Amino acid sequence: MMYWNLKQIDMRTIKYLYFLFFCLFLAFYSSAQEKNDTSSKINEVYTTYWGIKNNKPYPLDTDFTVKFQNNKILVIENFYNKNSGEKTPIMDIYNLFSIRFNGDYYYHMGNYREKTKDRVFVKFDLIGDYCVFVIAPSDLKLDSTHQYNDRPNITNEVATGFFAAGLMGGFFVYMIQDFNQANEPYFINDQNEKVNLYYIDTKKSTNYKRMNYNKFKKVFYQETDLHQKMRKNELNVKEVIELFRKK
Repeated sequence: MMYWNLKQIDMRTIKYLYFLFFCLFLAFYSSAQEKNDTSSKINEVYTTYWGIKNNKPYPLDTDFTVKFQNNKILVIENFYNKNSGEKTPIMDIYNLFSIRFNGDYYYHMGNYREKTKDRVFVKFDLIGDYCVFVIAPSDLKLDSTHQYNDRPNITNEVATGFFAAGLMGGFFVYMIQDFNQANEPYFINDQNEKVNLYYIDTKKSTNYKRMNYNKFKKVFYQETDLHQKMRKNELNVKEVIELFRKK
């Protein structure tokens, strides 16, 4: 068996070993920092839910710039190739399922139905076999009567025209229509606002559906107590999200 005799090791060797260990530590630390930064800073594009589930963004060379954002909604100005800087034509993004921005995943509202929603993305509240997002009036700048509340005395008709010609297009029109469903039970949030919940059964489709009372009874047919709470407009949307999480 060989034993090290420290006295036989000269100072040059010791300095070399210290330098080697320092370089290894620095490389490990830099790699860890880069990994942490990746989770929050890199924009990513996903064509399917499978890509999110397996952390496989595609296409890899696509990035985007943001034209408008609030706590819930992103409007993308353009998509471009990271390598060449050339813009990606909007027609090429109709099949996008989601994007990731600052660590959060957003659903592509133009994934189907309306081309006027092709640049609008809404932040997910839940990602899983069932993906869920919730829209509150405040996300659309609507007041308690669901009138557009960015300027005094502006009406839904004016707001619809303003957004159709501007940022949100058909998305804003559809969301106002959903909020103005008369005499229909609804969910509430912590601020006691009426909110709309949309869900995607990723095993069957990438299209979203609005959760109304009849769909709620069908999807969660065993939750009879919650059926009654919803009929009274007393069911907090967080309870529904947890039901989807466990489903």
